[in-house]
Amino acid sequence: MNATLNNETRPIIREHRGCIWCPFCDRSRQLSMDGLFCDGCRAEFTESPVEEAAPVAAPAEEEVDLAAADVPATPRRRQAE
Repeated sequence: MNATLNNETRPIIREHRGCIWCPFCDRSRQLSMDGLFCDGCRAEFTESPVEEAAPVAAPAEEEVDLAAADVPATPRRRQAE
């Protein structure tokens, strides 16, 4: 959600159990009430559009064949008898 006041838009950072805090004057407001305006500064609360994140490609990892790489095996613990 965002709050807009005098053509300035700020994101609503504090939200807890259906209650939001205005980023302009720090007053709380229930989301279930009619009219989404701040009682203190009259900022308008609006839903922010959902932006789809671009898929991020993971860096390619080189595959190493440990059997062919002459790498000694890691030591293992002895099991208790």
